[in-house]
Amino acid sequence: MSSAAVKPELPLLPVAPLDGESGYLRWKESVLLRLHTLGLARALSEEYEPERPTVEKQRARERDDALCRGHILAMLSDRLLPLYAHHATAGAVWRAVGLTYDLDAGMDVFRYDEGTPLLENLARLQATLAAAGKLSQILMRCSIEFGGFPSEMAREVDKVPNVSMAGIWKIARRQVVSDRVGEVQRHARYTTDGQGSSSSDDSRPLKRVRQG
Repeated sequence: MSSAAVKPELPLLPVAPLDGESGYLRWKESVLLRLHTLGLARALSEEYEPERPTVEKQRARERDDALCRGHILAMLSDRLLPLYAHHATAGAVWRAVGLTYDLDAGMDVFRYDEGTPLLENLARLQATLAAAGKLSQILMRCSIEFGGFPSEMAREVDKVPNVSMAGIWKIARRQVVSDRVGEVQRHARYTTDGQGSSSSDDSRPLKRVRQG
């Protein structure tokens, strides 16, 4: 029996080597995509058939695990490679890297970032709660109310009993549209007022000096 790994029909996307926490999420998803494409992702969980494998099956498993481990190690930077190369299996390497850098799963505190658009903050909140296994409408409402979201949005969310996740997004998008319309209106008023004052200054008649 041959290995479960398959030759990909499409070229593999390049994966930038992991070199620290900041690039972990993108690296993780890129590595998983590659391993699934190659048919090697199964080796990460180390879950196989319960029956005693034949010699041929066992060799195929060992080959897949070695290939999977090799791909993961190859996508680590030279700085990180020595830290994880001592793990014997692909699953052990994968878990060790995750223990080092997969910190979002333990985050319970969300802080609104004033320098980031409202909808991106909402997406980050949803992702944080989902990673922690605590995604629910109740926690979304509480986080919006006490996590620093604009007070206008918090009031609108609070008005709707048992608001759904889709309802929260609808309120947030309506808030963004309202803010943009308000900005356009303020700009229009500023432009009109500026032109009006300039026009009135230029239209004042010149006083004639009487000659005695």
